[in-house]
Amino acid sequence: MMADKKAAFEASFRNVWGTSVSGMSMFSVDIEPKEEGGADWTSIEETITGLFKKTLISDVRDFVDIKRWWKNDINYGSTNTNTQMKTAMKRRLTGLTSDDRVAELIEESIDIQQREDLDIQIWQLSGISEEYKDWTDL
Repeated sequence: MMADKKAAFEASFRNVWGTSVSGMSMFSVDIEPKEEGGADWTSIEETITGLFKKTLISDVRDFVDIKRWWKNDINYGSTNTNTQMKTAMKRRLTGLTSDDRVAELIEESIDIQQREDLDIQIWQLSGISEEYKDWTDL
């Protein structure tokens, strides 16, 4: 079943990401802390190791206790800001991948975490030094 979902995802989104001048993209993935992740939770360390094993990433940073804020109340006339705002604590991975591997990175992150509702952001790098590019190609 997951193979069918992956195939459908790749067919739908394979060409969404173009190739940037640098050929590199940054990513961020937000993951719930263990106590909020539930029985099928996978650790950050397992996620990082899994992405490195498949050479989907060349550099990664792990940020602990990222606090996300959002407005939950659509009653814009309300003056009670405290009831309108919601927060959640997450851990965030940011790192580098090649433009060619973005779809695979998304698919593998979803597979490792066993969750299809991961917060994943991708942005292309417009320029990097040749030395940095050589280092990330290792």
